[in-house]
Amino acid sequence: MEKLKQGKYWFLFLIAIQTLVAILYILSHVFFHGKEVKTLSTNQYQNLSLVVADYNSSTDSIEKASRSERDTRIICFLKTSFEEDSIVPLNSIFNCLSSVKTKDVMSFFKDQEFNVSSYFWFKGYQSFLEVLLWSLVGVLLSLIYYVSLSNKAKEKDNDNPDLPHTFEYKEIYDHVAKMVYAPICTLVLILSYTYISSDNSVANVSAGKGMLVFSFIAGFYSGRVMKFLDKLKELLLPTGGTDKSGGSSVTPAKPLPPQAPIITDNTAFTLNTGQLGGDAPTDFKNLTISLTKVSSEASEQIPLEWNDEQKHYLAKQKLSSGKYKVIAELVDENQSVIKEYGAIDIEIVDTTATKEYEIILNKI
Repeated sequence: MEKLKQGKYWFLFLIAIQTLVAILYILSHVFFHGKEVKTLSTNQYQNLSLVVADYNSSTDSIEKASRSERDTRIICFLKTSFEEDSIVPLNSIFNCLSSVKTKDVMSFFKDQEFNVSSYFWFKGYQSFLEVLLWSLVGVLLSLIYYVSLSNKAKEKDNDNPDLPHTFEYKEIYDHVAKMVYAPICTLVLILSYTYISSDNSVANVSAGKGMLVFSFIAGFYSGRVMKFLDKLKELLLPTGGTDKSGGSSVTPAKPLPPQAPIITDNTAFTLNTGQLGGDAPTDFKNLTISLTKVSSEASEQIPLEWNDEQKHYLAKQKLSSGKYKVIAELVDENQSVIKEYGAIDIEIVDTTATKEYEIILNKI
């Protein structure tokens, strides 16, 4: 087990798991065939109507006598169209086909879904396992790619944390966690989408091959999926509010006190996070703030750099007098926006006077 803490052995272990998953996937699909749902295309529907038209008769006795031959030709047509010899055992609708009048057959088959055999598990509860397996494959390939970069990278550069760095055994915990939560989160997303967009049972996730592609991508980029769910949490489960029904309400976190202003010779900007409460960022290094001069003909964003020693932001260039629009965003190590904040715009009146300005952040 100690060897697994080394990058090269963990890399080989991930490949072994991926190989095992691939073998189990192939064998399970060879011995346990799946199903998928198909409908008649426009051309197939028109061709079927030509087949049925040969048996239209105004005389009921003739029409009934020809139903057996009609049904045989219909079944033969569907077998050929869907390349499915077992179409009758897979679909119970054929049990009542003989009782349908010829003039009503095309209405009977309009928008009708047919179960056909498939290598993949696209129908029923087996589709859950299909989603989990493809998501797991995506996670494993993502980890294999990441560890391969880490094994040939240099020591971690604190100034450039986004660059690949040498493998650290503590990252194994994160890798194992991804193997567990990524497939489950992917399944939850697909079930949620199916439940919202369809009138069918939530268990029916027969979305076809597009479902497999999404499952793989969601597994490969599992970090993005978690960020999406985190943003969804803010919408579905807000942190505070008043219960109008008279029940207990969530007590909002106490607002943080405004930061004390720091006067320096540079153009400095302090943050007032008092209105954010528990949503205030804890690490200002990942809070990107930029200014855009409102009155300028050509808008130019002026980035502010966080000074950890002085605990304020500094402009990297000389600022002129005027009104400035403030943009504040919290980003992660990949420079992806995690949260946006509203900010009160500021006005710089005299650049030769006190060069200390306050930016007030708000929730949006």
